[in-house]
Amino acid sequence: MSSNQRIPILNRTLQVLEALTQRGQASAKQLSIDLDIPPATCYRILNTLADANWLLRDEVGDYRLSFGISRLGGLASDMARFFAISNQPIADLADQIDCSVKISIREGDDWLILARHERTKPKTILNKVGIRDCVAIGSAGAVLLRNTSDVEILRIIKERPSIPKEQIPVIQTRIDSCRKNNFATDLGETNPEIHAVSVPVCLSPLEENASLTAVFSAQDRIKNQMDGVIAHLQNTAEAIEQGRS
Repeated sequence: MSSNQRIPILNRTLQVLEALTQRGQASAKQLSIDLDIPPATCYRILNTLADANWLLRDEVGDYRLSFGISRLGGLASDMARFFAISNQPIADLADQIDCSVKISIREGDDWLILARHERTKPKTILNKVGIRDCVAIGSAGAVLLRNTSDVEILRIIKERPSIPKEQIPVIQTRIDSCRKNNFATDLGETNPEIHAVSVPVCLSPLEENASLTAVFSAQDRIKNQMDGVIAHLQNTAEAIEQGRS
């Protein structure tokens, strides 16, 4: 195909996507230099792809591919595979700890439930697979945002008028605690009737920041067994990661 039949900005966008596929992650500056793309153009490409949920940007400014790009269809089979890998482990976990269990991933400013399993006798309402909400909400949100800068977190929160102002310091404290302890809890702060605890789980090289969450009601005694619940969550997360490889 002759050069006058090509669209330069699309060629550069493809270069960026191919580079991130090969490298896993890179900064805008690195991509601009290595691909010989003007810095302003490179930033616009990256920000546009991030807005479309095709890329995620971490706290140090590096970009990587996101699950959002699976909408193209090329990664759809991977999504089904991740569900298959995680389905039995989270079903076993729900029975072990008598909690509802879910796996959530981040897509832009939202979290998305990828898989879930109910306890044998449900007492807690758990959102269905495919439901999404603001990524800052709950213990799952703290896990999904633990590697995100405070400036970006504040932007996400401020753009959601449904989040009460008094919840902002609670959300930030929860995220800070997750950064320190590598797990997060929401013991009725978001909804007095619902308690939850979440740990990170790596589902794919494309999206290392997924969350495995146990959900239980405020009336359960599980709050007094939190250390054991967290240990079960971490063991299940490890089993899922081993099954992925």
